[in-house]
Amino acid sequence: MENNKVQVKNNIGDVIISRINDLSECGFKMPKDYNYVNAIKMSMLQLQDLKDKEGKYALEVCDKNSIQSALFKMVTMGLNASLNQCYFIVRGGKLCMDISYYGKILMAKRINPSWTPMPVVIYEGDEFEYEIDNTTGRRYMVKHKQKIENTDKDFVGGYMYLPNGDLYTMTKKQIQTAWMKSSNKSLTIHKEFTDKMVKKTLVNTGLNVFINSSVEDYSDDNNNEKESEEPNNTITEPEYEVLNEENNNLLENNNQEEKKPVYKMPKEEKAEPVKKESKQEDEDDF
Repeated sequence: MENNKVQVKNNIGDVIISRINDLSECGFKMPKDYNYVNAIKMSMLQLQDLKDKEGKYALEVCDKNSIQSALFKMVTMGLNASLNQCYFIVRGGKLCMDISYYGKILMAKRINPSWTPMPVVIYEGDEFEYEIDNTTGRRYMVKHKQKIENTDKDFVGGYMYLPNGDLYTMTKKQIQTAWMKSSNKSLTIHKEFTDKMVKKTLVNTGLNVFINSSVEDYSDDNNNEKESEEPNNTITEPEYEVLNEENNNLLENNNQEEKKPVYKMPKEEKAEPVKKESKQEDEDDF
């Protein structure tokens, strides 16, 4: 196993770094201030210890293409597995990259730097009401009145505002259905820290909807800031969608080239120590 791990590390990790470095000269774009070299190197260190459900090493059972795809997906989204922004998991003999709870928040804040996740739990006895715009289908808060003693009662749902200003709501049944998808079927944590888990589920599922959807009219009047006023490590949502499309085209064109490119190795960067943590299941999804 050790020889295979070292060989895969050298052949895949370094080659991908070189390939992305080469593609960058052709217009391959990533979020500003994103260190893809460090992200890939630290990810390869994590992959050496990653195992599937049967206890087999991921670098043994996963094919080379799936490993490359998982790493490319991480880089395209500007995430770093060593910072718990995403994690790798083996599914059906292929390596997959899933965005973590913290990675979703990072991506959302790149789209709207002023946004902060503020999920709210609705309890029995609360007065909660919202309206739906018949033209746009968007929800608008009418009122939410809550007495402090209600927080000792059972929850009936929750809501939060997405980065684009949409009101996202979930009923108790929807939240509990999401919990049932957790690898922790006993739901011990959910029962002991119900309020916190309700809020986490609201953020997780709400950002899933937001990130996976195409919002064409995101940049409204309130978000039309000058480019110079935006933080260096942020990109707007329309730009993010364009980056993904451009990057996919570059990757496709690069794969069709018959001439082998001359890879340029980037300067060696000192990576920060990584906290070793094995991700066996989608543990932070709900």
